[in-house]
Amino acid sequence: MGTDHVIEEDLDSPLHSDSPNFKHLACTNELGYHLAMNASLERISIDPAKRSGQPCIRDLRMTVQDILEYMASGMSRDEILKDFPELEPKDLTACLAFAAHREQHL
Repeated sequence: MGTDHVIEEDLDSPLHSDSPNFKHLACTNELGYHLAMNASLERISIDPAKRSGQPCIRDLRMTVQDILEYMASGMSRDEILKDFPELEPKDLTACLAFAAHREQHL
């Protein structure tokens, strides 16, 4: 004996794709994403005179690749920050954002 389940769609919900608010909500989320991404990418600098022009964190000589390799090897964010006290948590997020941005634009 099965029970029929009826799912009613709330067309007024801002999360419903037919809702007039859905596109506004999606644009707002996309704008928030881009603003956060831009803020993160501002922490990455590229200077031909430093580390052969590799993307570095702020004006440090630590490259994005260095951080990504530490993370890929299994180091936690806390371990990286402990080993490199000049880094800030936002620097690690910036490295991930930079890698995502670069991957998106291949």
